[in-house]
Amino acid sequence: MEEIKVLQKKGSIEFDYEGTKKILAELLSVYGGCVFNEDNLAGAKQELAALRSQQKEFDARRIEVKKEYNTVSEEFDRQAKEVIALFNKPIDEIKSQ
Repeated sequence: MEEIKVLQKKGSIEFDYEGTKKILAELLSVYGGCVFNEDNLAGAKQELAALRSQQKEFDARRIEVKKEYNTVSEEFDRQAKEVIALFNKPIDEIKSQ
């Protein structure tokens, strides 16, 4: 029987992790030690909403990238299961004898 070959190439997602962390650290440093009270409560709520919005946007992009990346794996998995199922007929025939 000829060998069944599956070639795997390492996928990649380009993301400047360290650079992004550095930029965020600088941007978010303004919130360190902030004290909010009744006088600036409205501003605090606006800042909180803006931060949550940016976080949500980034998370949505993460999910989108992950889903796109996993599509290749899911397609291979589906095809591989079909190939594995092809073995069942001769296996069952031999087993029944």
